[in-house]
Amino acid sequence: MERTDEELKSRRVLTALKSRLRSGRWRPGSRLPTRTELIKSLKISPMTLQRVIDELIREGFVCSRGRDGTFAADAPPFTRNFGFVINGPASARDEWVHYWRVLEAEAQKLFASPGREAKFYYGIDRPMSPDMDRLREDIEAQRLAGVFFSNLPAFLLDSPLVQQKHTPLVAVGSKQDGASGLSLVVFGTDRFMDKALKEVAAAGRKRVGLITPWEDPRQHVAKFQATAQRYGLETQPRWCQYAPHSREGRLWAAHAVEAIIGGAQRPDALVIYDDNHIESAMSGMLRAGCAVPGDCLVVAHTNFPWPLPSPFPLIRIGIDIRKVVESAVAEIERRQNGQAPQEIYIPLQTQNEAALFTARR
Repeated sequence: MERTDEELKSRRVLTALKSRLRSGRWRPGSRLPTRTELIKSLKISPMTLQRVIDELIREGFVCSRGRDGTFAADAPPFTRNFGFVINGPASARDEWVHYWRVLEAEAQKLFASPGREAKFYYGIDRPMSPDMDRLREDIEAQRLAGVFFSNLPAFLLDSPLVQQKHTPLVAVGSKQDGASGLSLVVFGTDRFMDKALKEVAAAGRKRVGLITPWEDPRQHVAKFQATAQRYGLETQPRWCQYAPHSREGRLWAAHAVEAIIGGAQRPDALVIYDDNHIESAMSGMLRAGCAVPGDCLVVAHTNFPWPLPSPFPLIRIGIDIRKVVESAVAEIERRQNGQAPQEIYIPLQTQNEAALFTARR
């Protein structure tokens, strides 16, 4: 019992000293109070203090300079370690959606220089995830400047992990998701259909089809049909096909496009709502003998600045993930100064390869 009490006391004191370091009470490089002063103010034994100081040194929060005393580290973990949570499990990278790949690449690129480090946590939405335990431990131990979640961690919203105050958390989501205590990065993808079909109409096309991912396809199709009608475009149920994100779903997309384009009545424009289906959809175009953009203009969602390749020129509309990562890091640093969580809006951008292709001809 005595040993357990001593461990609990050490943990309490360790947390308190980390909070003082994090709050700026002891700034990086500054000298901590003497051990005699700490023992008196914290009401602990020399043995407990030694155990706590040893742990702070091991984790990089402080450093000992012999007789000169103990000093706050110049670059403690909470100033240099930024957490990035990617829903895809690391063991199934070949099945990741392209968004996760681009996010990981941009985070690695941003933190390539010395002084700051990206720490990745994968597949935390899965039961018994080792990375979930590692993330929880790193947040509780105050080893991170902050954490960015690639997708809203809905299953964590009411947990102590999200409600804690010392480590800022940022996630992709919106206020409608019921998130509190989190900073939110809001993608402008709700305007994708409008921007895509506006491009179709501006190009003088009259008939338009859709390839959409499996997630709630009825909502996508209803919005697609209403927007198409607003721009004076014709569409038909047969021209609107679903394809899941899986490997099999990508093959499904190829067959769906071949069936849409190979029919007697076919659209002269196609919207691809998910960039994971670009390559397979384009292979369906090739098999159908369709020229792009001549016979069929293609407008596709894209995660910039790493667009998936296409044998045909497309109109690409999407989010610049570099801006997402930079905005998340800037928000973490802003929150470290005591600012309240906020929403950060990331607008869509357009890259018209089809126009460049037409201009060159």
